[in-house]
Amino acid sequence: GFFASLAFRAQGALLQAAMYPTIAVAVR
Repeated sequence: GFFASLAFRAQGALLQAAMYPTIAVAVR
């Protein structure tokens, strides 16, 4: 329930944080 969705959001945020630098470098 709550903890599952919380972990899912944390995982998504972590994935985004890991992807943003890659995208920034790719755009450059």
